[in-house]
Amino acid sequence: KYYINLDKRYGNMEDSYVYTQSLMNYAEVILNLYTCYLDKIRSKHTIPLAFTVTVMTFWKTVLYFLMFAEPCGDTSYRAGNSALSEFFLVIIPNGVWLVLPLLVLVKLWAHITPKEHLELKSRNE
Repeated sequence: KYYINLDKRYGNMEDSYVYTQSLMNYAEVILNLYTCYLDKIRSKHTIPLAFTVTVMTFWKTVLYFLMFAEPCGDTSYRAGNSALSEFFLVIIPNGVWLVLPLLVLVKLWAHITPKEHLELKSRNE
């Protein structure tokens, strides 16, 4: 209700960006559920898949921000919004989808990087 008033693009169900992003959201949810299942059965594929899906989430959000910023995108969809509305209803909620995935990526990276590499790096420092 509030967001469509701020971002007019989401009011147009014929917009290819809105449709494509929705498909990406479905893929993301399905892969996240599958990751939870893999974790439950203690699969060795859990961490690589979690990392991959988190990368998808992070870069999809980066794409979203770039689509509405010059020179990459069209700023008309959010024209006329107050700075306060933009900050509290666009930047903060969407910023969460940048910060949290980035923190998850940092945490998962330690599980993906071979321990031998980390030991070699610490000896060289």
